[in-house]
Amino acid sequence: MGVQLLSDKRVCQVLLSRDPDPLDFLHGLSRFRGRRRGLFLPPANSACVLFRVTKRFRASLADVYAWCTEFRDSDPELSRVRLRSRKVIRREGDLIEMEETGIMAFPFVARFLVRLQPPDGWEADGQSNMGHTHNTYRLFSDTEGTRLEMTFDVHLTGPYRLFAPFARGFIVRKTSREWDDYVRAMQSGR
Repeated sequence: MGVQLLSDKRVCQVLLSRDPDPLDFLHGLSRFRGRRRGLFLPPANSACVLFRVTKRFRASLADVYAWCTEFRDSDPELSRVRLRSRKVIRREGDLIEMEETGIMAFPFVARFLVRLQPPDGWEADGQSNMGHTHNTYRLFSDTEGTRLEMTFDVHLTGPYRLFAPFARGFIVRKTSREWDDYVRAMQSGR
């Protein structure tokens, strides 16, 4: 009789195959705690951190859309929470390509392709040394101005995926603070 030692990846696959809702990672991998000791790696080459942030602007939808989709090299001056530099590489119709550097717990360099969807939305696909992301931005008129709903589908890769169970709260706080700065900047006329 032999003993089969399973790799961490295989253990993840087995546990996920027994899970009634394998795509529910709201609490990270903590629900597997106690099932196996030692280092627990996500089952894929990336770990997903999915979250939403909503912000309100006291301005019309058209003004908010124009301001948010302007994308200038000087944008990092509006908020130093995450961004350190931004360089717009090209603009072609509703496509904008840009490169950003910054710090999100670790230094990153990212390249984004933004697709404008006038008059009330845009999407951004980014690739960085930490992974990749697909972000959606939707504007809605409401009684107090304009509401911006953002969805961030972040996939951490390489060694960064190990931080996925802890990263959600950190990333949400940083992103929310950054957008608070943008709301203040727009409303102050910058």
